[in-house]
Amino acid sequence: MKKLLGVLLLLSAGCGTVGPLERRLEGSWEWVQSTGGIAGLHLTPQSEGYVQQLVFRTNGELEIWRSGKRLSLLRYRIEHKPTMLSPEPADVLVYDEPFRPEQLIRWGRGDTLYLIDVCFDCYVHTYVRRR
Repeated sequence: MKKLLGVLLLLSAGCGTVGPLERRLEGSWEWVQSTGGIAGLHLTPQSEGYVQQLVFRTNGELEIWRSGKRLSLLRYRIEHKPTMLSPEPADVLVYDEPFRPEQLIRWGRGDTLYLIDVCFDCYVHTYVRRR
């Protein structure tokens, strides 16, 4: 019995834990707008002619949907670290895709999520939680 308990403890120690931030991100998010870029653009579903959703899963998967079709399935992780936009450590989405910028995570009122591209002249993307 003690050996079985020891094996179970060893196995459970190797399992990743899901933190409160992953739990808060979990679910579907509807794109509201993106602002920024070198031209200071303001993009919305109406101006671009499509709707977009992000679906975060606590297992580190992110699905991106556009007008009902899945565009991509990505792996992500959350790191607490300084960036070129935030010298103080901040929560950052890091993607396992080479050309996708990291994004600062910021929360607005209610169920509003801001994802801020970590680069100069990039975008601030606003999402609201889908119910």
